[in-house]
Amino acid sequence: MLPATAQAGFFGAPEREPALIERAESLSQEDQLGAVAMLEQYIDSGEDEQLIALSRLHAGEILRLMGSDDRAVEHFQVLANQLAGGEARDGGILGIAIIDADSGEGSQSNPTLRMIPDAGLPDTMNADRYRIVAMSAYRANGGETPEATAFAETSLDFAQANADVEHRVRRQLSPIFETIDPPDGETLSDQSMEDSLLQAAREALYNNHPLEAEELVASLLATFPETRLAERADWISRRAAVNTPFSPRKIGVLLPLTGRVGPAGLQIQSGLELALEGSGIELISVDTEGDLEIATSAFEQMVLTEGVSAIVGPMLRESSAAIAELAEVAEIPLISFSQASGLTELGPFVFRGMVTKSQQISSLLEHVFVEREISRFAILAPETPYGQDAASEFSHQVIELGGEVARVAFYDPDSDMREAVQVLGQKDLETRRTELWRLRRDVVEDGGDPDNVMLPPIIDFDAIFVPDNAARVPMVAAALAYEEFAIGGFKPKRDMTALPLLGLNGWNNPRVAENGGLYVRNSAFVDAFTNFGDENEATVEFVADFSERNDRSPVLFEALAYDVGRILSAAIDTSPSNHTEMREAITTSQLSESIAGGGGFSDDGEVVRTMRVLTITGEGLVPWVDPDAEVPPSEEVSTE
Repeated sequence: MLPATAQAGFFGAPEREPALIERAESLSQEDQLGAVAMLEQYIDSGEDEQLIALSRLHAGEILRLMGSDDRAVEHFQVLANQLAGGEARDGGILGIAIIDADSGEGSQSNPTLRMIPDAGLPDTMNADRYRIVAMSAYRANGGETPEATAFAETSLDFAQANADVEHRVRRQLSPIFETIDPPDGETLSDQSMEDSLLQAAREALYNNHPLEAEELVASLLATFPETRLAERADWISRRAAVNTPFSPRKIGVLLPLTGRVGPAGLQIQSGLELALEGSGIELISVDTEGDLEIATSAFEQMVLTEGVSAIVGPMLRESSAAIAELAEVAEIPLISFSQASGLTELGPFVFRGMVTKSQQISSLLEHVFVEREISRFAILAPETPYGQDAASEFSHQVIELGGEVARVAFYDPDSDMREAVQVLGQKDLETRRTELWRLRRDVVEDGGDPDNVMLPPIIDFDAIFVPDNAARVPMVAAALAYEEFAIGGFKPKRDMTALPLLGLNGWNNPRVAENGGLYVRNSAFVDAFTNFGDENEATVEFVADFSERNDRSPVLFEALAYDVGRILSAAIDTSPSNHTEMREAITTSQLSESIAGGGGFSDDGEVVRTMRVLTITGEGLVPWVDPDAEVPPSEEVSTE
């Protein structure tokens, strides 16, 4: 039966509803749970059987609109089982039919959806039943028909009683919108129609209506075969086909736990486990072995079988970009532990928990520009992807700050570094042959051995950037000293000015100080975490707790993962009901005290970090302290 006009009000014609139903209608606009509680209180204690039945009908409908299908069915089932009850009994039967059709458990052509009269039933219920039969008629006839259009128009008439329902119904009826006037005379472009259909499918999936989600995806792909949204639509369809429940307290972990980088993966795993201990959050971990195929298969299983709310990993460059792209189109929050560039630019579902070279270089340059007043640099880097990326980023940031990179040289990390050092010092024998001859002549005149004479480096910079690891930095420093560069605490000649060496977190290892000696003194490097010299209470507690459990001090990966675990825990505590809400919760969760310098993610998916500046003295690695800083009066040493 198609009414000429829809009933007024959220629940139906107000002149027929008792005051209790009207009050519940009003309250539901602001507090749906409160409205349900009001109605259920009367169901439990009221005496008017007809009003109890109406209260049960409207309580079930509010719960249905909230997505609480199980609780809604409990009310509808009681009504459907009554031998009498008129409109309320019809509403119970219709409510169950709508839920079954939307969830895929019942036929969308169920005669119940057409045969039960409209009168006395909630307008939102009528809106949804005519939406379902309209789309059923549309699909059965392979496109628009007068019948499908009539049902769609009736659905929209009823939907006007509730703005949220109207918005949803309009999107889900998008395939037959061409015969229906959009609201306020608006027109829908192809792109907005595509977006509308995808959003409708996404909401159907989130609201546990998998069959509707699959059909909306099919409509999108049939209407727009070249749609830019095909990959996202395909993932919605795949998830709807298995209909795995969203599990907010399950987190997937994709890390290499064996092989060459297995120790780093285990460190990240260890930090996550410590952060989530006692939280009731389950980690679903897979050893990717550094293999993209394993990572891809595990990603699909975590999403389609486990229903994880987010995934941590991967960390290797080779697999991180591919899995990040997959996470973005599948719309699953992913927190990568890779430094690969461009990851977070893929979209809002991709985050990074790792410290980036860009973050480190930015903090390092802020220190040397401001605290040391240095703006002219040389770069001496390993000829590796990491070294080349670091050199490029360093140059870019120096130029942006108005500084200058005077010299750049790359060395083979597996061979003698002196050749690159000679390039850095402009020790070209062809152009400086005369100079070398004169130096040797002077040595001979003084009774020395001319074979021990070498060209001095030409220095037109004030610091040398060496983005390498703790094993090679001392060798690089030794090569510089051999070629008579004045560096750190070493001066080949008394009147020379020693240059500081600059580095990133690969320097944060006692071996640099032990093996580098005088050559690395007064250097400057940065890291997000140190297990020494930190007065942050949370960091002190973390280091003590970790050390007690593991008989060793924590390292950077464990600290980074510990912070990520705490952010994920805070996000889950907001009770997200789908992956979009989980993504938003991850974005907005902030730690009051972080271990690795970053309390949360920015809108671009990167952690906003405060890096620690370190240097090297005779005591080893120490936090850098401004030598010109005033000592607070309470800390002044008395000379009396």
